Amino acid sequence: MRKFLIPVALLFCFASCKKSDSCTLSATSIQGTYKITSISYKATSSSSAVDEFATWDACEKDDHITFASGGVVTISDVGAVCSTPGDDTDTWGLTGNTLVLGSAGALTVSNYSCSGFTVTNVIDSSTGESETITFARV
Repeated sequence: MRKFLIPVALLFCFASCKKSDSCTLSATSIQGTYKITSISYKATSSSSAVDEFATWDACEKDDHITFASGGVVTISDVGAVCSTPGDDTDTWGLTGNTLVLGSAGALTVSNYSCSGFTVTNVIDSSTGESETITFARV
């Protein structure tokens, strides 16, 4: 009987816990360190996506991107370091689902979760040229 009560008690304990709202997209929740896990490019809205990430060097694929408080984003060349490290600092901000990255401009955030998010950069709205970048939290 005791073997039965412990799992039942644990089940009720976990079932009664409230789900956290910390995964709602906000300037605070997006703060943290990520790495890019995919980049796809479309020349037009009707063209097939091309995997740009596959063309990156291994030393670029493991870089960390940190969105810090105060609107500072830092790119750190970690792991396999490139012969010319890709370290950089820029600014960032979030309004609604628009992530503004200093030199990159306005990107639309989609699929936000505690483990990462995806952004779309519309390069030319008249042709549908765009790139989609996926960030995973490290």
